[in-house]
Amino acid sequence: MNERYRKSEDYINGYIDGMEDVLKEIKKGTSSSLTLTELKIMVESVIKAREKELIPLMKGSASKQETKVVPKLDFGNIYFVVEHNPDYSLELVENLLNEGDFRFICIYRKISYVQSLIERWKAITHTIRLSTKSGEDSIAPIGMVGLDKNANNLQSTDLEQVISNIEEIFSEDRESRYLIYLQGIEFLSSYNDKGKIINFLNSIKDSISPMRAYMLVTIDKDYYNSNDFAQIAKTADDLIVSNR
Repeated sequence: MNERYRKSEDYINGYIDGMEDVLKEIKKGTSSSLTLTELKIMVESVIKAREKELIPLMKGSASKQETKVVPKLDFGNIYFVVEHNPDYSLELVENLLNEGDFRFICIYRKISYVQSLIERWKAITHTIRLSTKSGEDSIAPIGMVGLDKNANNLQSTDLEQVISNIEEIFSEDRESRYLIYLQGIEFLSSYNDKGKIINFLNSIKDSISPMRAYMLVTIDKDYYNSNDFAQIAKTADDLIVSNR
């Protein structure tokens, strides 16, 4: 049995047992002619004892449910997951891949964030690595692209090329469902102004609109000033805010 449901069942069963204990004590108190004050103290002590057992279960069940919730996403849409680090968005991606039959396009800047995810879903994954012309850590202008079809791996270094790579993957199979994940929009923003980023996201939306595809973008709100973030966020169909 799923651990979450086992915890929930334990909580419900414990609550029922606790109420039965209370009723039994009330019956005993009534038959022994206890005063109302004495009866009240007895009932409260039983309830408090039961709460000490139930609260850990209740908290454990709630946290399990929270981490397993998968939001309803509509094809053709872009969703921003607002977070400092891509922990929650990666969890959402994992849950979505577990629940559906997708081809997965992972666009990333830092392999450390997505490596385990890519390895786990290697059979259905296309990767697009964001890098600069001179290498992973260079600050040279964006410009070149490398393509390795055998490894299902694309290396992109400019916005138009990322879009072209996505469309190339779509052209191979236009019937499948696609989940696109972007980690590294802040990196792209460091080389491209706000207007280019907005056009980039709108172009991706145009590409995915006729497909059974949607996109999750992990974004750190604090990287941008409030005005730039507000304008970039308008390209998203919805914001998913992580509380972590």
